[in-house]
Amino acid sequence: YGTVVAGALDVGIILPFLARQDDQVRLYSSVFDEAVGFRTSELRPAPQGWLSYAQGAVLALKDLTGMEFIKGIDALVLGGGMGTGLSSSAAVGIAYLMSLAAANELDLSDHEIIQLGAFIEQRYLGL
Repeated sequence: YGTVVAGALDVGIILPFLARQDDQVRLYSSVFDEAVGFRTSELRPAPQGWLSYAQGAVLALKDLTGMEFIKGIDALVLGGGMGTGLSSSAAVGIAYLMSLAAANELDLSDHEIIQLGAFIEQRYLGL
């Protein structure tokens, strides 16, 4: 079966955010030193890069709730170890989901969060 190496990693994602009253999502990534934004009412096919997870989170919430209008957020994406093969993309998708859900006063169960995370990676991004 192979060798197993146990270890702890000091890697995580912190996503402080402010809820907005409009549909604007503004994000800054400390890892990529880049600011991006979009409107939740004007989503396009899955873009490349880290922005795609935030857009996928909006589409997942719209799919689950049937809501046409999703309020946006201003957020700072800290950490994450993006591209390391440690499921950081799934983690950032969940962080966006939870932030957007809170901004829109949605109470999601753990099961719904898992389903929505799968929606982002499988249905929106096609991974």
